[in-house]
Amino acid sequence: MKLKNWQGSLAALFIVLLISGCGWLGQNSASKLPKPSSKSANLKSVHYYSLAETAIQNQNLGLAEKLLDKAITSDEKTIYLKQRQIEILSYLAQKDSTYQKKLTTLAHNYYKKGQYNAEILFDLARFYASQKSIEKADKYFREAIEMQPDMQKILIYYLFQMQNKPEADEKLLQQAEEQPWENAKFALILGELYFRIDEEKGIQILEKAHEKWDNEETFEKLIVFSSRLYPSQHIIQLIEDRLAADKAVSTSLQQYFIELNFREQNFAKIVQHKQLCYELDTQQILRYLFFAAVELGKHELAAETGEYIAQNKELEPEQQDSFYQYVAQQFFQLANYTKTAYYLNQIKEPLIIIYFFNEQMMMQATDVEILALLEELQKFDTNKTNFVLANIYATLEQKELSQKFLAQVDDDFIEKNKLFSVAALTYLINSENTEKAYQLFSQAGNINANEEIALYLRSQGKQDKAFKFMQKAQQDSLQAVSYIFLADYYEQEAKIDSALQALQTAASLYPADADILNYYGYFIANQEISRLYPKAEKLLQKAVELQPDSHYIWDSLAWLYVKQKRYSEAQKAFDKVQNATINSSEEAYHLGYFYWKTENLEKASYFLKMAINLNNETDYVKKSEELLLKILAKDEK
Repeated sequence: MKLKNWQGSLAALFIVLLISGCGWLGQNSASKLPKPSSKSANLKSVHYYSLAETAIQNQNLGLAEKLLDKAITSDEKTIYLKQRQIEILSYLAQKDSTYQKKLTTLAHNYYKKGQYNAEILFDLARFYASQKSIEKADKYFREAIEMQPDMQKILIYYLFQMQNKPEADEKLLQQAEEQPWENAKFALILGELYFRIDEEKGIQILEKAHEKWDNEETFEKLIVFSSRLYPSQHIIQLIEDRLAADKAVSTSLQQYFIELNFREQNFAKIVQHKQLCYELDTQQILRYLFFAAVELGKHELAAETGEYIAQNKELEPEQQDSFYQYVAQQFFQLANYTKTAYYLNQIKEPLIIIYFFNEQMMMQATDVEILALLEELQKFDTNKTNFVLANIYATLEQKELSQKFLAQVDDDFIEKNKLFSVAALTYLINSENTEKAYQLFSQAGNINANEEIALYLRSQGKQDKAFKFMQKAQQDSLQAVSYIFLADYYEQEAKIDSALQALQTAASLYPADADILNYYGYFIANQEISRLYPKAEKLLQKAVELQPDSHYIWDSLAWLYVKQKRYSEAQKAFDKVQNATINSSEEAYHLGYFYWKTENLEKASYFLKMAINLNNETDYVKKSEELLLKILAKDEK
């Protein structure tokens, strides 16, 4: 949301004040009319003047200038006629250079004869300023202000100085402030100019202007400049107070109020002003209301607002899927499964719908709720919904239903939407159909099909089957995690050389993968392959450089030092471990063993008991129990 750009460039501000258009010329004042007298010449002058003013109103300035010539010929004593003539010539000269000579000739002639007023001097100054004749402009500006100072003239002169002199005379601003405050526009410009040199003084001027005129324009400008000086909460309060007083607030400022509250996370205030949001009725403001309601858990308001946006505002294509997902979430919270399914069906990308279901299940949605929603989704009976149903029923282990819906999905839909991997996993979950899964994974591109099958089987605890597919997958490059699986499997089978070979391959393919380097180094230490200790140290030191905050890697390095009996270095590495949250029996055992070796039995007992209590790695729990018994037996002696 953008507010009016009050702080434009100095040049633009100067031009606004310097050059007046036909609208300004048309501001006729009856009090300035020359009074008719019994002399026919004066009557003639008034007649020509009236015709000239009519021509000005009709924006026929060329005719107005000629009529004023005749009015002046009939009455050479009335200065106002000459003033009006110079005003028109000054404007015409900006558009047509042929008027410039007449303007300067007449103005200087009036000046020499003393037939002038401050307005004539000022028009002449403005003309010279527009022509970049700086010295002449400065002379006539000063004389005009000396003759008849007012806020407008002084501000124009100040801006002229800012544009054309090294430093403007700041005393001019003080002089302008002392003049009668008759025009809100000039008072606001005075506040802006003061703000450039003294922010607090500028705000004081703007506050005074607002107090005097108390309208939308003065309030908005006060807010724009105050927002640069005061915190957002102060600005919010100013606008809120004005709204509460039922005073006029511009639409742009109302929008700014909602936007500012959202930026400051004042979600309750946005909800409090929900009626204002609906009155503003822009997509962005309504989105602020929607997400504020979401944050506060006000699902009814969020659902109502989200549905209004979805039905009445044209969402950008890239916004649609995510927004429909949010709206569906609100209806799901209200147990309105019909509308939840409706908005899920509006989502084009099937994976986003699947993600929605997975998210609800992670957030502890019950099977009853999920099944109720799935039942509503079935009513749409499209390739998209059937594919989603197949995947979610597979996740819920309702394999027959999953297979039923998967059979209703056209192959070209899977191909068009690049859903090969998801479909392959669904086949694996339903029936462990590795042949169909291999076919689909192979179509996905840039995927090692055998590796993906192996990783799935491994996740199901089927290590032997997984290993067979991983062996096939080795013909191509594997992911880093797959090499770790191979090494782990070989270690369990006591095939240490094969494990080392797998890890060496992984380290050469992924030299900057801290997990690979850590596993490799720790494997060497744990297997006590002393000839490779120097290599393990290099691997683990590099892993530490890559992930200096990983207490797991520090633990591996410390364990290597323990194996080498380098206890001083082990202590430094273990300090990093102890500063973190220890959540594995393995790490706790390492610390217990280290302190046992360094004869700090109190700490050794502490960490061994921790390993037993964590109870998340059987081998290390058993080792901890055995070592703790040794310590207790020693204490008894």
